[in-house]
Formats: sequence, C-alpha cells, structure tokens
Amino acid sequence: MKGLTSIERIVMDVLDKKKLIFDQISLESGIKDNIVYNILQSLVMREFIRTDGFHYWVKENLSQEQLQELHQKEYRRFEALEMIEAHIFQEKEREFKFQRIALSERDEKIFKAMLYNLESFLKDAHASSKEITPISQRKIIFWGLGEHQPILDNLIGA
Repeated sequence: MKGLTSIERIVMDVLDKKKLIFDQISLESGIKDNIVYNILQSLVMREFIRTDGFHYWVKENLSQEQLQELHQKEYRRFEALEMIEAHIFQEKEREFKFQRIALSERDEKIFKAMLYNLESFLKDAHASSKEITPISQRKIIFWGLGEHQPILDNLIGA
C-alpha cells in the first residue's frame, strides 16, 4: 500500500523538525518499542526519515512522490477512517455521538458557524499547546455534517 499508516504518520509527527533518539520517539509517541523500531526501519528504507545510527529525523527535501504519499487526499481519507474506526471500537475513555437530525436552513447556517468557531478554537488551542504536549497525550477530535441521501447512495453503491 502506498501512503502512510496512522502509526507511521504519528512517528513522522513526533520527528517533525527535530532530531530524536529512539527512546525519545517511543516515549513521545506512546508506541511500544518493538513497533517503533519496525516503523523507523520502514521509514528509513522508504527514505522518509534519515538516521546516523543514533538520531532520527525527517528527510529534508522529500521527493514529489513522497510528498504525494504524505498529502494525497485518498491517503488522508484512509488515515481518517482508520482513526475514526479505532476510536469507535475503543472500549475506554471515549466519547462518540452520531445522530441523524433534521435541520432547517437557518439552523444549518447556525451549525456551520458553530463548526467554524470550533475549528478556529481547536487551531488556536493546538498552536498554543503543541510544543509542550507529547503526541501520546494529544486528543483525537472529529466532527462534521453530511447530507443523508449522498451517504445512502454511497453505502448502496448507487
């Protein structure tokens, strides 16, 4: 499979603009040592990250193909689905709500404004805390709004 798995992306996020040793990567990511080791080896072989045998860091000047693997919409969608599925099936410390709801045009506009405010708040909160909060202690938040009929069409393959 092309693209990065959610776990590979977490390791890349931990290394973002830093040179770290193995223990730091494992501690900050919250991923078990043996899995971190395998992910690091895979990312080194695929030339996403570099190592001097002690430190690891994200490769400067990633190729166009690598940038596509990082940012292509299809791969990001797969990552989002992977994270949402893991969240839904998590048995502890989760909150998940899903509703089919009728909204008037006016209420939908109000809701979209609230979503905009939420996104703005989350962006600011992340920017002010990302340097002091390890990846393993960050929160996963998702929200959205979709039309019922296109979702049904997608489910039945219409």
